[in-house]
Amino acid sequence: MADAIAEYKYRFDLSKKQIELIQKRIKRISNIRFGLFIVVSIGAVLLYRSNEYVFLTIEVLSGCVAFAAAVLWHNELYRKRDRLKNVMKINEMGLKRCSGEWGEFKDSGEEFVNHDHAFSWDLDLYGKHSVYQWLCTCHTFYGRTFFAKSLQEQIIDVDYVLKKQTAIQELSGLLDWRQEFEVYGLTAKSGDNPEPFLKWSEKATRTFKHISSSFLLRIFPYLSLIVGTVGLLLNGTLLFFALMYSIQLMIWGLTYTKTANSIRAFEKNGSLLLSYSHLIEAIENRKFSSELLENRKKDLITGKNVKASEVLRNISKVINAAEVRSSAMALLLANAVWLWDARCAIKADKIKHQYGLCFRRWIEVIGTFETLASLSIVRFEHPQWAFPIISKDKSGIETRQMGHPLLKETICVRNDLDLLQGGSVAIITGSNMSGKSTFLRSIGVNIVLAYSGSPVCASYFLCSPLQIYSSMRINDDLSSKVSTFYAELLRIKKIVEAVKSDVPVLFLLDELFRGTNSQDRHDGAVAVLHALSNQKSIGIISTHDMDLCNLAERDKTKFLNYHFEEHYEDHTITFDYKIKHGPSMTRNAMFLIRMIGIKTD
Repeated sequence: MADAIAEYKYRFDLSKKQIELIQKRIKRISNIRFGLFIVVSIGAVLLYRSNEYVFLTIEVLSGCVAFAAAVLWHNELYRKRDRLKNVMKINEMGLKRCSGEWGEFKDSGEEFVNHDHAFSWDLDLYGKHSVYQWLCTCHTFYGRTFFAKSLQEQIIDVDYVLKKQTAIQELSGLLDWRQEFEVYGLTAKSGDNPEPFLKWSEKATRTFKHISSSFLLRIFPYLSLIVGTVGLLLNGTLLFFALMYSIQLMIWGLTYTKTANSIRAFEKNGSLLLSYSHLIEAIENRKFSSELLENRKKDLITGKNVKASEVLRNISKVINAAEVRSSAMALLLANAVWLWDARCAIKADKIKHQYGLCFRRWIEVIGTFETLASLSIVRFEHPQWAFPIISKDKSGIETRQMGHPLLKETICVRNDLDLLQGGSVAIITGSNMSGKSTFLRSIGVNIVLAYSGSPVCASYFLCSPLQIYSSMRINDDLSSKVSTFYAELLRIKKIVEAVKSDVPVLFLLDELFRGTNSQDRHDGAVAVLHALSNQKSIGIISTHDMDLCNLAERDKTKFLNYHFEEHYEDHTITFDYKIKHGPSMTRNAMFLIRMIGIKTD
């Protein structure tokens, strides 16, 4: 992590210095523009009073050219400054991730929170202080969606996971490219939902069905220009221009409904598609060695002598041109002179006819690269973490020095676990606050990262393909008249059904049936654990019910006892958060009650 911090710090400081230099140039150009305006204005007045009209014309034209050049230079400096601000922001976020301050990132993936999902709510995958908030550097709509889905994938293709690991390993070393790619993602409106545009692009309909209609509408403005010019030269009148442009206004009126409906389907997507073109261009211009990245890059091939980025750039220009509709006066003038709406619709239809069915695939490629780039951050910032082994031959979990990925390095306690026998259930006991729930989440989150292709917070991690189910955060639902106990039963029912379907399952259960009395709680837990135990399932359960430890005494092939313990010294309680074999022998509820000041007999 030290190398990552140093790299982020260097890049942050460098960007900051460059921004300061550009800001000085911007101020200097502002002064030049103002001075140029004053000089040209005074010079024009003096030349006008001196009747030097030739020099006046030259002076004004030269001044306009110089002023335009200054404006263009000014705008280019603003673009460079904005780009460097994004670079600085990216490296600042990198520093915050390394220091554990990522909990303040704006994008927490809150919209992906699903309390009914098999495990995502229990394992903090989305929302505040989640895996998503920690890692996601996706900015496009598909990128954010793909990243969110990658964290909850339940069908595990081992070969595909291995390909993702190779791709993530490669991308972790391409910091320059990743940051350039992310800068493009931060550009205007890249996070907008492209679905309205994609629905339009995938429809085979055209604004004008007959080719002859499109042809006439395209050439008519040229015909009007020729007729008007000839009339002006031969008769010295603008009447022919007025006549032809009046005819074009009539044509615009007759075609207005068609063109307006067509343009509404794709308008206001110009900035979005321009952002996509930059992102795709970054992929096109980079040669990758991993099979997955190269295969996804091949999906950008158009089959013609034109790049996908160029196609998107061209259609973004058409869409931006159609935005003249935002000004009524400009719209009227543009259609009177050039049949603007019809020409924009025809150009857009032409591109759609050639490439419309490719746009979704291209945008999905962007989402895939954003997702893999986000996951590669783990490798770059934590090079000591291990890539997991996803085993088809072994069933279960084996890990060394495993910690919770969302905890700071300074407070993260590492543990080992061997749970490789099919049908095994680890029963973890221990007092309050000893680390049982955190350990369950450590297992769950690391397996989520493993299946997504990322390194995990461990020195060694092996797991088989397992479908994850959890029952940890159970809340009642007053609106549906569902109690906490019944809500937990419904969750357990789903897990039992998954186990009975004969798929390999990992279940994580935290304090089963806490919403009922002690005897019912024990009997229910025993019944559930027997129902969940089969040759393909692996389970970890935390409990305060010490009698559950007797299951391991009766059947050591199925049940294993582990515990966390605490230590007392000078009226204080401490925890080492290290998992140990066997059942817990301590309790701390009464000590904690007295410690916070409640008197007891």
